[in-house]
Amino acid sequence: MGQTAPLSDVTVVASIPAPYPPHDDTYLVSRAEFPAIRISNVREWIELASQGIQDLAVFIIVVSIIYGSVRFLLQFLRRVADPYPAYKKLLGRSLLLSLEFLIAADVIRTILLDETAKSVGILGGLVLVRTFLSWSVVVEIEGHWPWQSAAAAAEREDAGVVEARKPVYASAGRT
Repeated sequence: MGQTAPLSDVTVVASIPAPYPPHDDTYLVSRAEFPAIRISNVREWIELASQGIQDLAVFIIVVSIIYGSVRFLLQFLRRVADPYPAYKKLLGRSLLLSLEFLIAADVIRTILLDETAKSVGILGGLVLVRTFLSWSVVVEIEGHWPWQSAAAAAEREDAGVVEARKPVYASAGRT
């Protein structure tokens, strides 16, 4: 059996594509078209993870805007009755998901990397602003505050019962 190195001597490596091969023999992972980048400590991993989460949030927003816009245009061209509410709901939900990812990235970065009172205060402010934005989006999508969901559901149910009792021709606009 070969000799094992102590854990402190192990370096973790990630690869990124580049047009040229590495010329350094110290890379643990290397292929001709993928030079390796050393990630030598946990702090760098956390920074990369936080940046990756932020990138994912931006990706979700961009894909949702493209997908939603194409779907809206197709529905509009097919003369679907009022496609805007579905478009607004899709964009709102993607924004809510992205805000959650951005908050998570900020928490990871602040708590694990920069543990000063100032950075925690800034994090608190960011979380408050993003929480308010999330609530505003929920109000825009659903028409009520998040804590009023049970009351709004009861109102919808009552409205459904009243609507069900109307004659069919009355709801179609004929009297």
